[in-house]
Amino acid sequence: MHELYGAPCGMDQWTPHTDESEVKKQFFTNFNQIKLNTASYLRCLDAYASHYKTNQIMITAGMDFAWQFAHVNYGFFDNVMGVFMDHADGKKFNFFYSTVDNYMKAV
Repeated sequence: MHELYGAPCGMDQWTPHTDESEVKKQFFTNFNQIKLNTASYLRCLDAYASHYKTNQIMITAGMDFAWQFAHVNYGFFDNVMGVFMDHADGKKFNFFYSTVDNYMKAV
């Protein structure tokens, strides 16, 4: 993983906030940036994928303590995956949640 275990392309969801409403505000801001710049994020993910030898790419999503409000994080990534899949360039990707074990078996 060339981005440690944070999400690539500026999509990491670690936040210093300990208040759920502040976390939601930050994620909403991040999500709107992704919606406005979907093509550039997909180009970044395509470049990220070029570092892999297989068509299976593991995108980790979060540094230590990034998931203190996990339901908010999952909502964010559900929405981001939906935006990516609805974009024409996103059709070449298949985004889904998995485990490290499943990824290792796939590659």
